[in-house]
Amino acid sequence: MNTEPEAFPPVAPWTQKHSELKWQMGDGIYLVQAYMPQFFLYCRPKKRPFTHRFPSTATPSFLTDPHPVATEDDVLHIKNLPSFDDAIGQRDSELLISYLTVPYIRLPLVMTFFSTEDRIHSLKSKKLQDVLDSVLFEPGRYLPAYMNEEPHDVPTSNPKVGLAI
Repeated sequence: MNTEPEAFPPVAPWTQKHSELKWQMGDGIYLVQAYMPQFFLYCRPKKRPFTHRFPSTATPSFLTDPHPVATEDDVLHIKNLPSFDDAIGQRDSELLISYLTVPYIRLPLVMTFFSTEDRIHSLKSKKLQDVLDSVLFEPGRYLPAYMNEEPHDVPTSNPKVGLAI
């Protein structure tokens, strides 16, 4: 999942033997050695903040740049939302970007959004195709294992159930 260019070995005529992984534990993180005696692979970027070289097009902030979006309220405060080459209007753009702010149910919401007769043709836009592709095939945020408990009543009497980190 690490996309930093420094995370990859230099270009060389590697063989299968060179790519044998040797696992170690050091400083509370896994160290994976491969390709040469001193080349370590890192599962996440070393630099902070941890950013991706290829950001997901399924994140709302990617679509509303330069306006950061974390919640639906952030979407409501943006005056001009993207029209995706005039493929959708402001109302539909607001709906789609709002759907991208909810990590657990964004997949069914976005699929339902594009499944209507009046919106299926909006997928002529390459940017909207990329959004749909990212929603379908890129992993999103998940709850930690200790929070894996379904709510028993709504609103919940246990405020820790269902909180995303």
